Amino acid sequence: MQEENLIASIKRGNSHALEILVNQYKDMVFSISLKITEDYHLAEESAQDSFLKAYQQIHRFKGDSKFSTWLYRITLNTAYNKIRQRKPVENLEYHEADLISDQLSGFEKLALEDQRECINLALEQLNTLDALIISLFYMEEQSIEELEVLTGLSRSNVKVKLHRARKKLKEIMEQSFSSKLNQQ
Repeated sequence: MQEENLIASIKRGNSHALEILVNQYKDMVFSISLKITEDYHLAEESAQDSFLKAYQQIHRFKGDSKFSTWLYRITLNTAYNKIRQRKPVENLEYHEADLISDQLSGFEKLALEDQRECINLALEQLNTLDALIISLFYMEEQSIEELEVLTGLSRSNVKVKLHRARKKLKEIMEQSFSSKLNQQ
């Protein structure tokens, strides 16, 4: 079922269509929430709230942009609100979202865990906005225009942040690789 038909069906009260849409976007919504909140449990709560808000406001979605852009904007706002409302909680177990596709081959499959660890550690060293921009652009294949809408930054600012974040990520990963070689 096409996305437009799913949305129209949800507006008419079809819960099955809602389930399909949630399944389609749940990983991305959770990933954004986790990047912003940096807390697994808070990210779960934020993701659930994002879907609830989207469902409650689905009648406001006019189709002027992609549904994913509209949903991601709700997700960003919800996650930032969760951070503002958060009370300090200690000793929560932190789980990093899966950032690498399982579609790797040969040597890459053997090194999958090392790659995940390296990317996760590198992304953790970036500030939240840079890590989010990198994740959305490369892992979720969002366009510059979509990032512009999601972040509220100008096109040129998104490009500059993406370039700088990519450069910083490369430096971090090179340092990590170099130190691993020196340990062996």
